[in-house]
Amino acid sequence: MTKYQTGEIEVLMNSQSITIDVDALMDIRTEDLTTEFAEQASLLAYVSTLAAEAEAEWGYVKRELEEVQARIYADVREDLLSVPGDKVTEAKINSEVVRTKGYIEAVEAEIEAKMQYRILRGLVDAMSQRGSMLQSLGAQLRAELDQTGMVTRELKDLLSDVKARQRLPKEAAENDIPF
Repeated sequence: MTKYQTGEIEVLMNSQSITIDVDALMDIRTEDLTTEFAEQASLLAYVSTLAAEAEAEWGYVKRELEEVQARIYADVREDLLSVPGDKVTEAKINSEVVRTKGYIEAVEAEIEAKMQYRILRGLVDAMSQRGSMLQSLGAQLRAELDQTGMVTRELKDLLSDVKARQRLPKEAAENDIPF
């Protein structure tokens, strides 16, 4: 069976191009789940950071679009009002504004920034899904080991102890208070 390939995506962050190999990022080595669990949090943090930076960039570009639109609006309004006898309406001013080169460039920049953010936001969601898959794989592996009798009593006790500690109140776990 052939593996589905998504390939690489390229995002622009602060005028720098970043290439992300989605296949490598999403790959799960089932023979080494311990390492996969350890890496998951840092990979999710990395992609989340990129998404946050892209969202901030999008906000800056949206602000710039609003400023460009306001400047062009004022110029167009002034030009139209300078023509004697010509009726100036909001619709007429706005139709002139949206046809200017500066406005079109600012809108295109905003669209691009929004797209970059959404791509990275999709990767954050995919990484969360990857974390869920890792949990399912871990549970499946434990169930298989339990059915084959390969789980020793000591390992079961250790897992029970870990699960019990996870249910402890936060301060008790931090201070290693036995229950």
